Amino acid sequence: TDQKGKARKWDVATRTTKQGTGADAVVIIPLLMKYGADRSTDDLLLMDTLIVEQFRPPMGQLTAEFPAGLIDKDESPETAALRELLEETGYVGERCKIIPQVSRQACMSPGVTDESVHIVVVHVDLDNPYNHGTPKQEVDEGEQGTVKRVGLQDGLREVLEKGQSMPIEGLD
Repeated sequence: TDQKGKARKWDVATRTTKQGTGADAVVIIPLLMKYGADRSTDDLLLMDTLIVEQFRPPMGQLTAEFPAGLIDKDESPETAALRELLEETGYVGERCKIIPQVSRQACMSPGVTDESVHIVVVHVDLDNPYNHGTPKQEVDEGEQGTVKRVGLQDGLREVLEKGQSMPIEGLD
């Protein structure tokens, strides 16, 4: 029914694993950081972010997305974001010095789906030995994606303007 109580036909996609009215998933905005000489949080240098390119069957093409994933039962958005960041990108997010920042519940495509997400900003300490070299993804069977490290301004702009993959809502 619409806001006036009138019955209408509408196509809606609902996740079969949806639990209650809370958010289904997290979208992670990773901020890759390096500490300066004094190693204080006041001396952080913002470097890059991470984008995952993956084939999405409903779109029939590659998409460029921030890392994302489902929130497991009894899991906080912060914990889900750190777990999904590691699985999808291989990078370990910070939870001790800088706690992930979580948005209120947000919808991604409200005209078609009842999916809602928390957008979580996660700092990634590039000085952490786990984040050296090329971190290895730990994706589930059937999942695959290419992780791209891009500059926050010029790199994201290039992905949006010249990239071969379709950017998802929120990235543009």
